[in-house]
Amino acid sequence: MTTQVAFRKVPAQELVVEIEGTTHYAAPILAILGENLSVSGTVKFTPQPNKIYFVKGKLSKKHSSVWIQEKNGGIVSKVIEKKE
Repeated sequence: MTTQVAFRKVPAQELVVEIEGTTHYAAPILAILGENLSVSGTVKFTPQPNKIYFVKGKLSKKHSSVWIQEKNGGIVSKVIEKKE
């Protein structure tokens, strides 16, 4: 299974967005048998004109997190965390 990137143009003004990180499996049976991890939340974010941003995160049983970052790697939103 390969990573898929979705592009969306957004206005260069403060936004309130819901971001989520979750596990996906290539076959539905794997989701039943595998670990299903997720983290989500709402963040305020002000994109700058002509910049590229990504939703990034880390998923694990003990600690999962998700955030928005610039193409160059700088985090530009609050980091949403979930500890188990």
